[in-house]
Amino acid sequence: MKFSTAAIIAALFALASAQNSTGSGGNSTQYAAGLLQALQAANLTTLASLAQANAATLLPLLQNGNHTVFAPSNEAFAALPQNVTSNQALVANTLLYHVYSGDLMSNGSGHQILRSALNDSMYVQLPGNQSQVGVFMTNGNSSSNGNNSSMSMMPQQVTWIGATQNVTSTMATQYQNLNVYVVPQVLSIPMNLTATAQAAGLTNLVGALQQYAPQAVPALASARGITVFAPVDSAFQAAMSMIGQLNQTQIADVLLNHVLNGTVAYSTQLGSAGNLTTAGGAPISFMTNSTGAFVKTSNATAQIIRADIPISNGVVHLIGSVLANAESNPQAAASAASSASKAGASQTGMQTGAVTATGSSPSGSSKPSSGAGSLDITKSLTLGGALAAVGALVFA
Repeated sequence: MKFSTAAIIAALFALASAQNSTGSGGNSTQYAAGLLQALQAANLTTLASLAQANAATLLPLLQNGNHTVFAPSNEAFAALPQNVTSNQALVANTLLYHVYSGDLMSNGSGHQILRSALNDSMYVQLPGNQSQVGVFMTNGNSSSNGNNSSMSMMPQQVTWIGATQNVTSTMATQYQNLNVYVVPQVLSIPMNLTATAQAAGLTNLVGALQQYAPQAVPALASARGITVFAPVDSAFQAAMSMIGQLNQTQIADVLLNHVLNGTVAYSTQLGSAGNLTTAGGAPISFMTNSTGAFVKTSNATAQIIRADIPISNGVVHLIGSVLANAESNPQAAASAASSASKAGASQTGMQTGAVTATGSSPSGSSKPSSGAGSLDITKSLTLGGALAAVGALVFA
């Protein structure tokens, strides 16, 4: 996987010369050469080699518009197993998951969600041609080296929040239109719901779905867009006496009322989503107060203790208790899923950039509201604290 510097320069020059368009960096040849030199200067030689091998995809993407790029170190790539590094398609798509539209600081500090350049249907099954997201925490401290006055002040340190691990940048720099963060690990492409739940230690959720709603498992896996409010294992244990009073159909309905079918609602959108309908057909809503953010269906309320775990076809939010609502309304559920599907089908252009309350609303939901009535869910979610509180459960 190693290439000589001369070979990489020659390859990038050849590709850049074939480009007719001019990106943010001006002349394509100069942009490619400067980018290579910046990677080499930062001792990111493996990334430089992989960029050369995938230059036809990466160079036109990186040149146009501002981007945030996460650059794994040589050691990070060396730690990848051989079955990953030998899969060229997986490597190429993994690189795309390290490129994000826009820059983090312009979207505010703290908990942020950006869309990556990863949009391959083999790895992403989101509605409306949406690309996969990354979830980040920034420290709020910013700096700029002055390479590009159009770029906003960039955070000095960023943490990528994964399903089972966090990755914090070790160095920040800029190259023309790129904010670049060196990271000590390769960021993992989000997996499907079952794999994510198993990896995160949500054994009771997986077991309950397989036992009481087996028909829902393949349906959730194939759905183009889902939001799952997943009780942690301690929540299931606390609800055992209640669950024991229900029959199998009622338990299945309780589980389905933890899911939005066809709708992907990230934490930045929950506060303005209005009333949505679950896969069981029950109304579901969201609220916040001084103690945190909550999800409510019928008389059941649960606190969101960790938000925004991306999966291949949606997002998972961890909740601290089971939503004990056995209400079933198949007609309402089907109508909500149909509306979500139509909304997704109407979005044909690739969606990029930050996922915000004022941006595109969750497909199939009401438009984000504005003014004093809207809720800022993210301000009630202290991600670091939530990770500490449920770390023993989620990362066991």
